Amino acid sequence: MSKPALSKPVARSTTTLIAHQHLWPRNRKLPGLAHGWQGSAWVAFKLAGAGVPVTDRVFDSIGRHLAVELGRAPPTAYVGASIGCAAEAVIAAYAASQGIASRASARAACKRVISACRNNPPWDVQLGLGGALLAFAEIAAVEPRALAEFRPARMVGQLLARVDTLCTSPTLGWPTGMAHGLAGILMAAESCGRLGWCRITTKRRQRWLDALGRCALAATDEALVWPMVAGQQDLGLQSWCAGTPGVALALLECFHLTRQPAYLAAARGALEGMKLLASRVFFAKTLCCGNAGYRHIFLEAYRITSEPAWVEHASRAARFANAAQPRPRLGLHQGELGISYLLERIANPLIYPFPGLGVSSVGSSAGERQG
Repeated sequence: MSKPALSKPVARSTTTLIAHQHLWPRNRKLPGLAHGWQGSAWVAFKLAGAGVPVTDRVFDSIGRHLAVELGRAPPTAYVGASIGCAAEAVIAAYAASQGIASRASARAACKRVISACRNNPPWDVQLGLGGALLAFAEIAAVEPRALAEFRPARMVGQLLARVDTLCTSPTLGWPTGMAHGLAGILMAAESCGRLGWCRITTKRRQRWLDALGRCALAATDEALVWPMVAGQQDLGLQSWCAGTPGVALALLECFHLTRQPAYLAAARGALEGMKLLASRVFFAKTLCCGNAGYRHIFLEAYRITSEPAWVEHASRAARFANAAQPRPRLGLHQGELGISYLLERIANPLIYPFPGLGVSSVGSSAGERQG
């Protein structure tokens, strides 16, 4: 007798995941946009800004969550927006801009990040200084008065020093990608330059590009791939957070910020590498570490180049291993929310931005409430 087929779980829409608070992720150990309620709040502002009805109950919940978080010490020493206290600063800025929270609370949230950054945090985008500065870049576009006590010189100087150190180090043993590697902090540095927080010379920029280029491996005449760790022949994890996809996203954003053709040329090589990697079997469906991350990045390529072929790549179904989880966790990076938000972006790629990219994550509006 044949075994009965297992029913596939019904995908829940983004509006459903946002509307019901019990579907918001809760992660006190790793709070932030990636795994915490802050990711749901950020998406709620994006939906509202696009004209999707979001109930007052959702925004009331955001206000309550924010008040609780700002009323106690951060549960982690991390300062990024994906993971760390900069997430509350981003959400507080959106909330203050819409009258959900006071401007004083937004300033306090930013001040808390500034204070935490004095304690030698990690330098990367996911957990550390690079992520904090990208959060401040997003805040500068949403509620700039929240940054009243931010003085860029120290934090930006530390970041630039780290980028320069990596770029003059042997091409061996350090992460290459978006979350914890050179590509991510290079993008953060260019974001600071775009906002006038630092000056990046042509010579310095070329040195950065050369260092990233030395890590690349030629897959075909046109395609480049980056190992997860510089100097290794084994590619390791290839996803938004590590290796080629994150490098492609960072280079695209650097071109968007600077309009320097060298960034776009390198991004095209990485995107061709992504196309090869996307033909492989995936073990996860999520934004971080899974297929949804590739598709989000292909959409970002369309947003920046206006080339429709990238929407086609983002819309293609992937092949999944039998071990792939049918329903992941709830969060934005490793859960249902990141997958459902992908579908919103495919339907409206020019309206919905990718999270965690600084000013590029603001999108066409700052999340205005409708009604």
